[in-house]
Amino acid sequence: MKKILTVFSAMLFTSAFSQCVINGNSEIRMGTTSNYTIQNNQSQCGNCHLWENKGSVASLNGDVRKSSIRVRGNTPGTMTLQHTALTLQGVTECSKTINIVDGTGIRVNSNASSTGVSNSNASSNCDIVFDNYVEVKNSDGLVSFRPEVQNSRYKYEWTATYANGEQKTSTADIPNFSYTGDNGISSVAVKITSPSCIKNFNKKYNSTYWKTF
Repeated sequence: MKKILTVFSAMLFTSAFSQCVINGNSEIRMGTTSNYTIQNNQSQCGNCHLWENKGSVASLNGDVRKSSIRVRGNTPGTMTLQHTALTLQGVTECSKTINIVDGTGIRVNSNASSTGVSNSNASSNCDIVFDNYVEVKNSDGLVSFRPEVQNSRYKYEWTATYANGEQKTSTADIPNFSYTGDNGISSVAVKITSPSCIKNFNKKYNSTYWKTF
């Protein structure tokens, strides 16, 4: 390891960094392991790699000098997997953000804030229980919103507002919305209706939330 770090340091003075691509899942369930490899590996040798873990929510399993590595999710949160390699063209460097989710597939929400629930019916007998929802990543670019408490008697009207001002709606109990890092969802409004009352809930997201989701 000391030798390869020395070689990397020397190469930095003579070569500019170029980009590489890490193949693998962008989400790992806590307690499971996922494999990551380099796309179109062009390293000079089998031990000309260096994998690094930027974060405390996961651990690396395997030889960090090889072209592939296994990542184990330990606790919910976000980590960055970084890779550096020596090639005939110089040094390549790339990274990948990986979300560690709990056993239900729910990611810890650290960059979103709710603005609360308002009761649109003044009656104290309102039977709606809705304090929040959780974001569940279905695939890259697709998220579903799962109410913490689900009830078949509730009807939902979801409105997602995007960074560019566009709005999308859904009446599904658990809706799916697309997103991109450049045009993420800036806020979500949901109206919940039961036979006896109506409640409104609003949630806002900061500009970086969807870039790392």
